[in-house]
This record gives sequence, structure tokens and C-alpha cells, in this order.
Amino acid sequence: MPSSDPTAARKPDALHSRTAPQLDALLARTARQPDSDLRSRKWSAKEKAVASRAFDRALKLELDAAIREAKDRASRIEEASGLWEMECWLTRRRQQIDPFLSQKSVRQ
Repeated sequence: MPSSDPTAARKPDALHSRTAPQLDALLARTARQPDSDLRSRKWSAKEKAVASRAFDRALKLELDAAIREAKDRASRIEEASGLWEMECWLTRRRQQIDPFLSQKSVRQ
């Protein structure tokens, strides 16, 4: 039976920690306000701290995954063409991750 919690599908297990209850409350409030713009709303200091920790954790997980995959790909390179494929892959990953890194520097 599906959960009646509108945020249940969006709760990644890896992020559940001490901040999970606050994050859950924030997600529940914003789920009830689908037309609200999160950037223009007034965030409490506690909400900002929870969101910042969640963002930092998600970014770290993404970067760690990219590092693991890069190491795996590098270990399988046997020809020069593999180097250039790796360069292309790294460039694409950087283009995907860079916008989040620039958001982090804006927040600090």
C-alpha cells in the first residue's frame, strides 16, 4: 500500500540523520504549497542550516561517486583512445557538477 506521506518518495535513505525530521517538515510544507518559489520564501535560520547540510551532503556524495567512477574508468584504460574518452567523460561530469559548486560558493 502506498504511503499517504507526499514526501515519502523523495526521502533518500542516505540523508536520514539528525536533520531528517527538520528536512521532512520543510518538504511537507513545500509539498502543500506547490506554487511557492523556494528562492523567494523567507527561510528561518534553522531551515537554512538544514538545507545547507543537505546540499553539502548531496554534493559530497555526487563528487565521491564521480571520483570512484573516474578511478574505475582509469583502471580499465589500455589504449591512448581510452585517455581521450576519459577526458570527454570528465568534461561532461564537470559540466554537470559545476553549477552546484558555484551555488555553494554563492551561499558562503
